[in-house]
Amino acid sequence: MRNRQPALPCRPVFWAFVLLIPLLSACGFTPLYGELENGSTLQDRLAKIAVADITEPATTGYMFQRELKKRLGEAQAAEFDLIVLLKESRISVAVTGEANTNRFSYTLRASYKLVHRDTEKTFKGTLSATNGYGIVPSQYSSLVGEEQARRKSIEDLASQLEMELILALRGFDE
Repeated sequence: MRNRQPALPCRPVFWAFVLLIPLLSACGFTPLYGELENGSTLQDRLAKIAVADITEPATTGYMFQRELKKRLGEAQAAEFDLIVLLKESRISVAVTGEANTNRFSYTLRASYKLVHRDTEKTFKGTLSATNGYGIVPSQYSSLVGEEQARRKSIEDLASQLEMELILALRGFDE
């Protein structure tokens, strides 16, 4: 008969970690998605960011702005302005022997600036997301592949920007 593991872990590392958890709050550690010092939640703070219209590139800008608003919420009593400039590019990454490109890399770059309306304190940054797609004999399939790469890049970039904004809001509180 095999020895059975006890129900609770007996490893010293586990117990050291369990005992150290209460000490984390003493060093200033606060969970990223926890309640803020003033009692508001992170989602309340994100909803105070007004996203400026993103007009270029037209379709991608609209889709990115919509994704951001979905993540941040509609601005209510905005305290911050978010200005985003997008740039998209397509680069061939695989070429056949007949010099036909059959694989592309789609990159979406965002330069952003978050400005506090009262203090005019600014937080800036640049992010990018890259996804690939293939060109196949069916033109429709190729267009669908490119569109999926664009959508995935928009989602990735919006997720990155959301995290950057969360960290920036923590910086504005200090």
